[in-house]
Amino acid sequence: MNGKSVYRATLIVVLLGVGVVRAQDGGVPYGITAAPEGAGTGTTAENEALPANSPYNGTPPPGGPPSIGVPPAPVQHPLSNWITYSPPEPTVPLIADTQIKMEDYLRVGPVFPFGTKIFGNTLDTGWGISGGVRSMFFNPTLDRAWTINVGLTNVFNKGIENSGVVIPLRHIIVPVSNPQNPQSPGTTILPLQRVTVRSLNRTSFDLAGGREWYLVGNANQTSGWALRAGVDVGGRYGSAKLNLNERRHRTDVFGAATAAVHTDLELPYKALLFYTGVRVEYDYTWTDIIQRNTGDVEDINLFFTLGLRF
Repeated sequence: MNGKSVYRATLIVVLLGVGVVRAQDGGVPYGITAAPEGAGTGTTAENEALPANSPYNGTPPPGGPPSIGVPPAPVQHPLSNWITYSPPEPTVPLIADTQIKMEDYLRVGPVFPFGTKIFGNTLDTGWGISGGVRSMFFNPTLDRAWTINVGLTNVFNKGIENSGVVIPLRHIIVPVSNPQNPQSPGTTILPLQRVTVRSLNRTSFDLAGGREWYLVGNANQTSGWALRAGVDVGGRYGSAKLNLNERRHRTDVFGAATAAVHTDLELPYKALLFYTGVRVEYDYTWTDIIQRNTGDVEDINLFFTLGLRF
């Protein structure tokens, strides 16, 4: 047999082998074990011989055979409210139970200076007037409140005549006449000048905080009356004007500290609430209006209050 004959015989054998392989049964899908021959007839003996998890236990599984090679469902990550423009979840306010009310007030009354300072011995009983707004932060039962007060106060005291108190002022600039030019007077410095007080006027901005208690009723009454009491402490900052008998007035800024107690009677009328009461204040004022002399002022203020809450 020559070489061409051997080559042809070998090629025929290979082609026949491939045809046999392609003619065989496809068998069981990958991942499923083939059932033994004769299984799946539905008989009890045959089913008992099969494993419990066998897909060929006599009845096909619901929905057909299990899926092969299907990837798991991806995990969902929702977008933030900032990206989707959704409103944020509501938050609980820090003072959810607090009820805020506002009231206006006007206070007038006598001012009694006292003490051993110069003004305590040279100022007579004066008159004060004060007005402003209070914010009241109530508890849920509306019978207690924290308060913040903002207002203006003016106090005027006349000097005591013939008090005998003389105040020394040093290096005071005083005007002098100019015979050559009467329209333009000159000035000179006095090394020492003794003066007496004619009056003292003080105007200030007030800021105070305090606490309020209801003795009868509460702040939510629409009929009848209620009685409350309170305390507050605060400060004042303003301008003072001192009028003297011997020369022109002097001005200076001042600071003050205050402490007060008060009581008020509330009378509701329709949607408004009127109140009236009495307030007693202690006031300590610092000022350099009489130079390095002790120019501090101590007062007891007795104010009568009229107010309106809304």
